Amino acid sequence: MWERIAAHPELRKHLADPGYKAALEAVRAEHATLPKALDDPRVMQTLLALQGMGAMTYTDEDMRRAEREGKLAARPHPLAHDDQHAA
Repeated sequence: MWERIAAHPELRKHLADPGYKAALEAVRAEHATLPKALDDPRVMQTLLALQGMGAMTYTDEDMRRAEREGKLAARPHPLAHDDQHAA
């Protein structure tokens, strides 16, 4: 599975996020975690792509909404980090 994700142009960027990898590992270990994992747009995108259903796209706003709703752990946003250095 990890090789297929690493080879996919839209999915490979998620591999740098430990939360993404943990969500997929949780689903692999216990399928009952799937409904909660699907709250993460990246997991939904991954499962669709791995099943050959094409790529689902999502926006930063989709990710922020999932974070606000508590469906996804808050992640550091690269732009926020850049703003700190610009000041």
